[in-house]
Amino acid sequence: MCFDQGVMFFGCQKCKGSGGFTLVELIVVIAIIGILAATIVVLINPARIMGNARNAGRASDLRQLADALERYNARNGSYPTTPTWCGALGSAWTSCGSDWIPGLVASGEIKKLPQDPRVGELFHEPPCNDGSYVSYLYLSNGVDYKLLAHCGPEPAPTATDKLADPIRPTWAWAVWSSDKSKNW
Repeated sequence: MCFDQGVMFFGCQKCKGSGGFTLVELIVVIAIIGILAATIVVLINPARIMGNARNAGRASDLRQLADALERYNARNGSYPTTPTWCGALGSAWTSCGSDWIPGLVASGEIKKLPQDPRVGELFHEPPCNDGSYVSYLYLSNGVDYKLLAHCGPEPAPTATDKLADPIRPTWAWAVWSSDKSKNW
């Protein structure tokens, strides 16, 4: 049923202007919306945003650990010592167990030792192509220490990054206590 100039018509007659969208029109509109959505996703780049967020967490973790180590040193006269590089559980460097910075949690300087946000994930470039190498690492002789965010920073760090490890500038961030431990 349709109205044309106030007169009602019944039957098969089609009134002008009463039709809906054609299939072609709907497909064109959906295609335009899809192109706009894809453009927005590319511009926003959620992977980059997530990587930046994880990097901010890594930088914060390294600062908190460094601060806790300095407090530990001030109270005990030395840093917690390790026989070799020690990493969090799930890393390739678990020889020190879950207390990978020995005694730091027990001293009360930090509540819990953090883990890299991507621990266990696989990467495609050596030496980080095995997920067990994504970890925070610690080494200390009691006088000096070095902390690494090993294979974690996203994208891979460059030598100009303020946290770039001078020994591993393309795959690790680091903080250290002295020029000596800087080169470990």
